[in-house]
Amino acid sequence: GGQALRCADSDLADMSACLVGRPVWYATQILPEEIPVVLTAHRQALRLSHRLLLILHTHDYPTADIAYERARARGFTTMRWGDDPYPDETTQVMVADDPGDRGLFFRVAPVSFLGSSLVSGHGGCDPFEASALGSAVLYGPKVRNYLPSYGRLATAGAARIVNDAGALGNAVSRLIAPDQAATMAHAGWDVISEGAELADRVIELMQDRLIMRAPDFWPLPRPDWRARLLQPLGALYATATARRLASGAPLRLGIPVICVGNINAGGTGKTPTVMAVLQYLLERG
Repeated sequence: GGQALRCADSDLADMSACLVGRPVWYATQILPEEIPVVLTAHRQALRLSHRLLLILHTHDYPTADIAYERARARGFTTMRWGDDPYPDETTQVMVADDPGDRGLFFRVAPVSFLGSSLVSGHGGCDPFEASALGSAVLYGPKVRNYLPSYGRLATAGAARIVNDAGALGNAVSRLIAPDQAATMAHAGWDVISEGAELADRVIELMQDRLIMRAPDFWPLPRPDWRARLLQPLGALYATATARRLASGAPLRLGIPVICVGNINAGGTGKTPTVMAVLQYLLERG
């Protein structure tokens, strides 16, 4: 699943304090066609839990405007995250649009419906993002882009498929019970942990296989017969490289570039350096 989505500690503390004791569910990556399904499901779940808050996070910014207007038209007390203060006791639907806030909402919502999964042609979204942050997963049937991931979670009891508003409403009503959501979240974490252990092992094997070893005679202070035997080939390679560099046109990418290189072809540590730099950048988002 990659690195867990981040959020500011201050935002998490403030939101948690605001929602203390209140049931919450999160619907993310919601398409315009999925808005009526989510709102109908929320209305159904409110009958059994009148303090329930829906955080409705849309697929893109324009869809948030549609979701906000439709929620208000259905009589929900609605607010926009970022425009208004934190939700109060009367807020029933909070509409969000910034993808950078998903890490926050997965952390405060024990149940998440992962959208872009009820409409063909979109393929769903990554379920490991929710499971890695302790949120039980609900999803629609159109998840071809992440089918193996959903399959693993569903088999472990960490995810449930829903096909319509009625099924989604029933699932939310059941899972806002703390014990139910916790059981699914624990199962999801087990799947994530297994995947992390496997990834670590694969990286270890790759390091063992991919790191090139320098021949024993390379670091000798004076070249021996093996080095002299390779000198003609070295001269040809140097000539070809010089011509290629002289005839090449500079390429400007318009973004910062990190180049890890060395005059030697192998054995100087380029591969582990690249892997270390990549891990460093991934950890910082």
